Amino acid sequence: MKKTLLFLTAFSFGMLQSFAQQEGQIRVKSGFTADVVAEGIPVENYLVQGIDNGSVGLFSKKVSLVNNGLPSEMPMKAFESGNLYNIDYTKNNALRLVGPGDAEGTNYPTSGELKLATPVKTDKLWLLCICGNGPTELYVEVSYKDGDFTYGNITIEDWWNESTNPEDHKGKDEAFWGFDRIDRETESPQGVTSVRILEKAIATNPDKEIQSVYIEKTNVSNGYPTILGLSAGQQPVEVAEGFNADVVAEARPISEHSSASLDRNAWVLYSKELGSVDITTEFGLPDDGNIVTKSNRTYKVDYESLNATRLTADDTETADTDESTATLVLEDKPTVSDNGSIYYLATAGNGPATIDVTYNYSDGSSSTSYIEIPDWCNNQSLAAVQTGRYYGGVDDRDYVGLYEVEDYPQSNKQIESITFNNYAGNASKGIIMGIYLTDGTITTGIKDITVGKDAKDGKTFNIGGQVVNGSYKGIVIKNGKKHIAK
Repeated sequence: MKKTLLFLTAFSFGMLQSFAQQEGQIRVKSGFTADVVAEGIPVENYLVQGIDNGSVGLFSKKVSLVNNGLPSEMPMKAFESGNLYNIDYTKNNALRLVGPGDAEGTNYPTSGELKLATPVKTDKLWLLCICGNGPTELYVEVSYKDGDFTYGNITIEDWWNESTNPEDHKGKDEAFWGFDRIDRETESPQGVTSVRILEKAIATNPDKEIQSVYIEKTNVSNGYPTILGLSAGQQPVEVAEGFNADVVAEARPISEHSSASLDRNAWVLYSKELGSVDITTEFGLPDDGNIVTKSNRTYKVDYESLNATRLTADDTETADTDESTATLVLEDKPTVSDNGSIYYLATAGNGPATIDVTYNYSDGSSSTSYIEIPDWCNNQSLAAVQTGRYYGGVDDRDYVGLYEVEDYPQSNKQIESITFNNYAGNASKGIIMGIYLTDGTITTGIKDITVGKDAKDGKTFNIGGQVVNGSYKGIVIKNGKKHIAK
């Protein structure tokens, strides 16, 4: 059986006529089970099932983001310890030490000394710190006004903790969590709540006045450590000298309101003062949902509704529900000519995916073939459209693919519905987003399609297909449309 993968570049809506035509998109009456395109962040509010999972999917050209920046008001009060810190976003506000991948000419030091504006007495000196590509270890030496000193070593863990459960952040020296980060070069936030800022304590002599803190990176090959501030607990400790970088942007352009990245990439923190952080992506899907292939085939994808069927092989996520198979009941009834074929707009998570396709004809007969869908990240030479993806953040790069996969039903038979079955043993997730007839007859406006009683009654379902009442909170589906019940 001949299988062909073609290419896809842009998106376009086409109004289907209410009479028979020879070529065009086949509208689906029912059977879509997933929404794989996010219009905003957090994606859990915009995706249903997603591609790999419920928080992984595609995104549209414009993405609505929440400003998860650092607070505008000072002091900042640590969530668990209650320690107080000040960060001045308008000037150098950090001691940035050298990292293994820093660009030539950046000249970050392996050590630095922070001189206090006013000497303080405390039994513990807290260091507010962050480490890109961590962990890393630091030697810390606290100098007193009388010439004596105290020293110790601290380990700064990586700045990433993607858990949204507060309990997963406790007991880990996390002063603050739930922040986003922004790219100094592209000016685009990542759209995450995974960035954390740590606090580490050095025991000090409470009877002696601290005047400076010396900090040295003990292993230059690990991490990008940055010290953002000091605290004596309920008293922020002001630094007069020693900060060498501004790592928090409070306005745009980001490159002019920050001077150093926090890792080997271009990420910095940003503050609430930045205001709106909505972004226009370079490789997101067009906002209007119009898809036009290089072969001039057009698809319509509704981002606000269920817009795909996800077929999970070896389904273990929902053992009580078989997600390896699904049937799409067609609104339009295509009849393929002797020279015609069917194309599927498709992709695969954890792929590739091999999908059995059974065509159910109006005369009661059926025929079965199969299609092969490459993984959405591993076969860009065959991609119909190259797009970014949301995978722990807005990843606006052109390395994710949607594909057009060709198949051949029996000719001169009207197709009523199509049944898909993902029988592969590799835990792949096959995604079907659209159907297109190349040559034949499409009969639209069919009157004999019946809608299930539940759909007619306007009942509300959760994403597992269970009927829910008005008190249910979360993503719900009513009359084929996705809503967020709050």
